[in-house]
Amino acid sequence: ECPRYDRRLALQHEGSRIARQAVEIRAVDAGEGFQPIQRAGGTIWGRKAELRERQSSQEIQFSNGPACIVFISDLHLGGSGTNYPRIRRDIEIAREIPNAGVFLVGDLVDNFVIQKLAEARHESRLAISDEWVMAEHVMSMLGPKLVACVAGNHDEWSRRLGGVDVLRSLTARVRKGVIYDTDEAIVTIRVGDASWRVRARHKWLGSSIYNAIHGQGRAARWDNNADIYVGGHTHRGALYGTLNVGDRLVHGIQLGAYKEIDAYQRREGFSMAAPDAAMALILTERRRVIPCDSLEEARRVMEGRL
Repeated sequence: ECPRYDRRLALQHEGSRIARQAVEIRAVDAGEGFQPIQRAGGTIWGRKAELRERQSSQEIQFSNGPACIVFISDLHLGGSGTNYPRIRRDIEIAREIPNAGVFLVGDLVDNFVIQKLAEARHESRLAISDEWVMAEHVMSMLGPKLVACVAGNHDEWSRRLGGVDVLRSLTARVRKGVIYDTDEAIVTIRVGDASWRVRARHKWLGSSIYNAIHGQGRAARWDNNADIYVGGHTHRGALYGTLNVGDRLVHGIQLGAYKEIDAYQRREGFSMAAPDAAMALILTERRRVIPCDSLEEARRVMEGRL
């Protein structure tokens, strides 16, 4: 049966159970785009340099802890093998977690617009325009919980072919101030006096069949510029690991996909994925990091029900 949008996904502002939270975001948000910044001066370099500096000093501030960041990737809206009930369930849970924010890490839609993927397009039952309609409703459902969004390769195909960044526009319409980047977001998350530097991108350079967070670990060892490295793309399931980089403990997260029945994966013989797709990190004011690959358990912890 052709997957279709369930109107219950839409955010119901009246009577919503979204918990109150105190979150402040200082960043280059989705509504700005890459327009000239007047106060940067008249040169192209001046504008680019200021933008780069602002991107390196983005912050998400929680006034108190513990706080929870929910990382979600690879929804692949429009795919016939995408688990839509699971997407709805995870988003509804994420909305209900107190003192939390949601960080999207790419591939919101299938978006098979490039010619070399025409075969995959033939297997789809929804038009690409339908995929973006679904994406808009999913983003609206996240509403005030959304704090940051990074594009994936599937989202980027529209921008590369037509010059229109549809995901940026959707992110800007959710609410003002949401962090957005086409490639990589570097964000400092503060919980009380504790802080972590997060570096999130959809696809990391380097891979290993034996280590799901190889790309994140490679970046940590070579660049050593973050505390938490997050990625998606590989559809290998929600996995967490730690690395010793010098005298520091670094956290690596690999997210899973909601496209659970994937003809490409089956044809190529890729390994089976871990069961969970999203990952939550609970951050305390004592600078402890508690990973949770079950959003339901993360909600229970944040509600004090364990």
